[in-house]
Amino acid sequence: MFVENDNGTWRAWVQSDVSALAKRNSGKAKALDFFSGEQRMVKASVEEYTQEQEPGFWDPKRREVHIPHRDWRLQFIRDGYVEGLKRSPLLDLDAERCPHSFSGLQSESGSNAQRQPVWSRIPLIHDKTFGSLCKEGEYSSSIYTTLDLNDGTFLVTMQCWIFRLRKSDLSPVGEAPALRIVDEAALKAAIDKAKGQHIESGTAYIDQALGLHIDEAYACKRSASR
Repeated sequence: MFVENDNGTWRAWVQSDVSALAKRNSGKAKALDFFSGEQRMVKASVEEYTQEQEPGFWDPKRREVHIPHRDWRLQFIRDGYVEGLKRSPLLDLDAERCPHSFSGLQSESGSNAQRQPVWSRIPLIHDKTFGSLCKEGEYSSSIYTTLDLNDGTFLVTMQCWIFRLRKSDLSPVGEAPALRIVDEAALKAAIDKAKGQHIESGTAYIDQALGLHIDEAYACKRSASR
């Protein structure tokens, strides 16, 4: 992801990953302008020697180059970390079928990582992309990448979804019917309550215990794409 000043119009671009074969050949990728919803088929920017994909792309149809704004303090950071936020320890839910592992985000009271977090929450989506043992899918908290918009909000990619969240409390900006934000304490209490019980499906248990009930239409599936 990257932010661009496109002749006075600010855009937040989200790019699909490019396969190794595509890097060597066409570099074909999909780019989404988050704020307008416009999608384009583009040629990704790939570093010549390492063949690593970089923020930026070439739009053959419009004959345009799109690159990060030079004055933008870009944060392209994996594993869901942006300034003022850090990962929570994993919470594991044992189940006979569909065991789950969750990781939340903690907000710090300042930039000093030694200070105590002021809140700790977990973003959840319904993911049916993987897991042969879990045909009904699973609730996932995996954040792939983040982009700080420097306005108190940041973008996160979670499987097939992209969300804009507030750093003050992790709440979504705008409608986000595919996302649930739960307190880490509530999820930990639900997992502790499950200990010693016969839990067949971690998905069904978490859904009922936390009242998630994400509509099937919003579940990420193998055919879904950003």
